Amino acid sequence: RSVDAELEAGLVDLFLNGKDQFTVFAPTDAAFEKLYALLGSVLDAEIDEITDVPAEVVLDVLLYHVAEGRRASNSVVPKRGQRKISSLLGESFGVRADGSIEDGLTGLRDDASVETPDISASNGIIHIISGVIVPPSVVEALTTS
Repeated sequence: RSVDAELEAGLVDLFLNGKDQFTVFAPTDAAFEKLYALLGSVLDAEIDEITDVPAEVVLDVLLYHVAEGRRASNSVVPKRGQRKISSLLGESFGVRADGSIEDGLTGLRDDASVETPDISASNGIIHIISGVIVPPSVVEALTTS
């Protein structure tokens, strides 16, 4: 909510409008801890919680975890190869047949994977994932600044 208020992003209203359906790739708490450690080492900064990350970065990462429409695991995880998922950020990530996810951090750490699929919600569906997926644009911005 603080990112939403600080940036006037309208995320809370987006999810509460009751009309639209979304697919959310929701990282575990442990996934965020791993990300803080990685960001801390890449940026040479102390990052212990979400408020230590700039609000604009948090917003982009949040939007990258959401896709329009209600997509069950059978339309997210392909039988073979890789399926591109278009996020609300406007950048795509790939989901492979084994449930692993290709994102901007692929090659820099273990890829996230779908741990618990198909949790139904009134406005969509949630897939619990093992890592925070980071858009390539955020990785580029963080590593070149």
